[in-house]
Amino acid sequence: MKRTNKLLSLLMAVTMIFSMTVFAFSPAAEASEEPATAEDLGIKDIIFLGGSQTGNWCIVQPTIVNFVERDIPGVTVTAISGNAVANMRALEAGEADIAFAHGYVFNSAVNGTDDFEEDGALENISVIMGTSESYLFGVAKASSDVKSVEDIANCNWCAGPAGGGMEVASRSILESYGITYDTIRENGGNVEFQDMSDAGELMKDGHVDAVFVSGMLTDNIITMEMESSFDIRIFGFDGEGAQKFLDTNPAFGPAVLPADSYKNQPEDVNVFSFNSLLCVRKDMSEDVVYALTKSLYENRADMAEVVSEMDFIEGENVLAGFDIANLHPGAARYYQEIGILPAE
Repeated sequence: MKRTNKLLSLLMAVTMIFSMTVFAFSPAAEASEEPATAEDLGIKDIIFLGGSQTGNWCIVQPTIVNFVERDIPGVTVTAISGNAVANMRALEAGEADIAFAHGYVFNSAVNGTDDFEEDGALENISVIMGTSESYLFGVAKASSDVKSVEDIANCNWCAGPAGGGMEVASRSILESYGITYDTIRENGGNVEFQDMSDAGELMKDGHVDAVFVSGMLTDNIITMEMESSFDIRIFGFDGEGAQKFLDTNPAFGPAVLPADSYKNQPEDVNVFSFNSLLCVRKDMSEDVVYALTKSLYENRADMAEVVSEMDFIEGENVLAGFDIANLHPGAARYYQEIGILPAE
């Protein structure tokens, strides 16, 4: 009997040691380790560029700053407004560490096309994740003559802030339809370079006839504000011009705005879709970008509470909107660990 008790005691001890050993090497145990500090990572300050003061990028920046500073103890994140084109140049020059950009702007930057022709291909930019899917369509004042993109050639047009992502997209769309800013001016119209949040007032006051808006497909805030102040007309992208734009801008895709999404919109409208990205300097250390990616992904619900479109950040969606060859190795390592990417 005594021998049996000794054997049982020995077996229990071995079982406990085995269990503790397994737990010590389990993913759950690894996840419970203390996070790497700024000192561990060799970084103290992070410069974080967003968008216009009223846009979603700037709206969500404070939330991101809070959880990154919490998850990487000792780091200080400074949020600054910006625009997609300038953000890419700042990363390239080492003047910023992390920045928002539209997928189409990032694509132009790494290829040295469109607004980056004079810069040449930027070599020090990479991607952490795709953050949202957005849509682009036209809104005109119902009392204007603008019923299609072709009609913009003879109207007063708001292009968005000069050099910003929206203005770059607007200009490229118009050029696909054979329209330039000079065309509009030569036909007696004006081209305004104002923020989309101001476009509604300009239309209401009769200074602008039409504008392209981007963001959510339905319940688009800017569009809803417009239709609450004056009668609007929604228009989309059709014909050879639309196909030419899609053929030459692979970061965009076709989408459909369902009928009755907005007032006076009885039919489906063909629109464009694109992704927004969070980008970093390519020369940023793998460990720092790993820590940033982990913090961003694990706090994705917090971002979605502030900007609902960011509920897009889930699983393989984080790889949407860019060539995976441009994914930073630190982000790739995190996605491999959680199964979004296959392990090497």
